[in-house]
Amino acid sequence: MVPRLLRSQEVIGNQALALRKRWLISSFENKIYDGTYWGVATEIENYSQHGTGYSGEVLAKLREVRTDLNVFTPGEQLVLMNHGWALTDAALRSHGSAVVTSPLPPGQPPDARLLNDPAEALKALG
Repeated sequence: MVPRLLRSQEVIGNQALALRKRWLISSFENKIYDGTYWGVATEIENYSQHGTGYSGEVLAKLREVRTDLNVFTPGEQLVLMNHGWALTDAALRSHGSAVVTSPLPPGQPPDARLLNDPAEALKALG
C-alpha cells in the first residue's frame, strides 16, 4: 500500500512540473514573457544558435545522473558544468536577445578538453 501511495505522489509531482514547464515555454513562444528554458536533458541541437555541446552517449549518461546527493567526482562535476555552460550559451544566443546584451560575448567552458572529446567525457562520467 505504501509503495502505491509514494508512486501516486511521484506521478502527481511529475505532472505538475511538466504542466509548469509547458506553460512557461508557451508564455515565451506567445511573447507573454521574454526568456528561455533549458534543462539537463535538453538537446543542444534544438537551439538555432549553438556551439559544441554533448549529444549521443554522453547526453544519455547525463540524463541518468544520480540524484542521491552523494559527492560527484571532479570529472563528473566538470562534465555537468560543461553541459550547463553549453546549454546556457545556446539558449541565450537563440532566445535571450531581450534579456542579455547583444552581441553576447564568447565564453569559456569550464573544461574545453572534456567538452570537445566525448570519449573523455564518458570516461569522466564513469
